[in-house]
Amino acid sequence: MPKCHFCSSDVHPSLAQCPRCGAPVHKPRPDLEAELLRLLDGGRQLEAVKLYKERRGVPLMEAKQAVESLTARHGLMRQRAGCMGMVLAVVLVAVPAAVSLGMTMLHSLAKRTAVLHTAPASLP
Repeated sequence: MPKCHFCSSDVHPSLAQCPRCGAPVHKPRPDLEAELLRLLDGGRQLEAVKLYKERRGVPLMEAKQAVESLTARHGLMRQRAGCMGMVLAVVLVAVPAAVSLGMTMLHSLAKRTAVLHTAPASLP
């Protein structure tokens, strides 16, 4: 059963508005839905939202929610790296580099310390 793109409650396909919040239920025409699915399948969600907004004449937020609802209904998940992807990338690159640099610095410090702690040569 389709879900309302405002309150996420179930809406029977025959209804024109959500029984819970009263939001209008916009059902994309089959040709529009096919175009949206093609764009979403290609990872082009922004273009799908723009297309829905232009064709339906709805506000941007409503178009975004409708496209997200369509995405969820068809099991399409957009791939997102987001902040966590960037954190993971930094950790995977920076940590080994920092460890390597730290080990190099420790080795250098150990050499200097060893030189300082060796017994001085006997003086003549």
